[in-house]
Amino acid sequence: MFLAVLNCLLWSFQISDGHFPRACASSKNLLAKECCPPWMGDGSPCGQLSGRGSCQDILLSNAPYGPQFPFKGVDDRESWPSVFYNRTCQCSGNFMGFNCGNCKFGFGGQNCTEKRLLIRRNIFDLSASEKNKFFSYLTLAKHTISSAYVIPTGTYGQMNNGSTPMFNDINLYDLFVWMHYYVSRDTLLGGSEVWSDIDFAHEAPGFLPWHRLFLLLWEQEIQELTGDENFTIPYWDWRDAESCDICTDEYLGGHHPENPNLLSPASFFSSWQIICSRSEEYNSHQVLCDGTPEGPLLRNPGNHDKAKTPRLPSSADVEFCLSLTQYESGSMDRTANFSFRNTLEGFASPLTGIADSSQSSMHNALHIFMNGTMSQVQGSANDPIFLLHHAFVDRQKLATNYWTRRGVSNGGSGGWSRGAEGVYSPMGRTMISATQIPQDSQGLNHQPRGTHGSSQKGGRGRPCWASVGGVVFGQIIFEQWLRRHRPLLEVYPEANAPIGHNRDAYMVPFIPLYRNGDFFVSSKDLGYDYSYLQESDAGFYRNYIEPYLEQASRIWPWLLGAALVGAVIATALAGLSSRLCHQKKKQPQEERQPLLMDKDDYHSLLYQSHL
Repeated sequence: MFLAVLNCLLWSFQISDGHFPRACASSKNLLAKECCPPWMGDGSPCGQLSGRGSCQDILLSNAPYGPQFPFKGVDDRESWPSVFYNRTCQCSGNFMGFNCGNCKFGFGGQNCTEKRLLIRRNIFDLSASEKNKFFSYLTLAKHTISSAYVIPTGTYGQMNNGSTPMFNDINLYDLFVWMHYYVSRDTLLGGSEVWSDIDFAHEAPGFLPWHRLFLLLWEQEIQELTGDENFTIPYWDWRDAESCDICTDEYLGGHHPENPNLLSPASFFSSWQIICSRSEEYNSHQVLCDGTPEGPLLRNPGNHDKAKTPRLPSSADVEFCLSLTQYESGSMDRTANFSFRNTLEGFASPLTGIADSSQSSMHNALHIFMNGTMSQVQGSANDPIFLLHHAFVDRQKLATNYWTRRGVSNGGSGGWSRGAEGVYSPMGRTMISATQIPQDSQGLNHQPRGTHGSSQKGGRGRPCWASVGGVVFGQIIFEQWLRRHRPLLEVYPEANAPIGHNRDAYMVPFIPLYRNGDFFVSSKDLGYDYSYLQESDAGFYRNYIEPYLEQASRIWPWLLGAALVGAVIATALAGLSSRLCHQKKKQPQEERQPLLMDKDDYHSLLYQSHL
């Protein structure tokens, strides 16, 4: 009954953010390239009559990108969202949303004037009822069609430049799975050609800001859906873990008794169907994921390639990552050295900070460890562990290496490396034919193009992602780094980052529009904090400040006495000095040494001076 009531209530909400607003998915909007829906509060576009915002031209940054993507005008995500829209709602004050009908992160109330600070907590600190409520919310989102958003099932060209719209409905949970797929998918070049060395949310500076926004929007959707305005995503602290301690039926699901690759029938999530996991198939047909169910959620933690990922990240790994002072460096991609972002993401060693394509660590390590759906970049968000994982990454802004994202890297045989979509040269050329090679087996140990942590993307491959809790924990690391180093906005690269990752670039595929630099700020400025960090702050005060204050309270009479004696001595010395100076001024003029003297007098004085 509870789920039925919430399902009915959903249609009365205007969900705030996602991908393509349903109100802007018509041929009229696409041909006019305008997305300025009316706010239901006053019926005017963008709530203009109420001062919420107005419909304006989109101003795109002209800062140059790096050399990683050598094409122009072949991908709908370039210069986002100009291929689809060049006019959107620009909201005023604390208003936000595709129609300015919502409040900015960290604000609430009817006029968005009430400041709010929500707390994300460790999943093991939740009570049984809180934990079960969280799982119920996930299940509700999985079974509720989004009333505000749809997903495109074809490119802009396949839509005849907007005259033939191609969109599907999708449930709220899968909406975010699809967004994660879309931002990291390959570029379709026509025929059977694709370019896989591209990603608008990974392997570059935008990795952490993009996932920060992703989690905030996901929380906002659940808050709207359930009416629980205090809902936050819990995080999973995976430091020093030897196994997946949330992979039990009490939490995110244990092993199936007969098939270790499946979840236990007693799990909340055993009946879930995944989407957007067949990148090779989409590429060979030059189509987009359309949200069709593709099978059960797969997970077999610990039975992964231990040569590439020998262990989960340790506390020492996290601390080293936090000690790195540079957010980004060099080419600002997966080859960057001494980069906090690249080390946290998992492409650089957490022991040295040097990029290492042979290992997947930190953020990437957890994805690979899960050995299943979460180990493929594009489909990793299907697993609810993804949320917990990235929430922790955000807290510390610390990332692990991606699993092989796009394929199997060159094994050293000398010529070519093979990915699930075709053949890649040793130099990383990734324009390949998807139909030239027979498909590999689909076992869990197969690492398709798009698994986390490979050295190439399709050859470079990316690490798979962990579930919801892991994502949250990663964000904790990011937040720790921000608070420790307090970087200026200028630290985030303004230009020459890989495509889509410059500071003022709009993040794919979000409408309304958000820039990467908008989320290079403290979480408190975005309306949330972490219980872990609050405990750390309290522990520092308790362990370092309180003992000194207590000691000072015991000896304050002695300190006061010493201060009084010091004041008396200082006064006496000042008086004596003043008297001596006064007496010197009264000496007769003739007793003073003349400025000029005879030669004999000079030698006599010089002799006395030497003595």
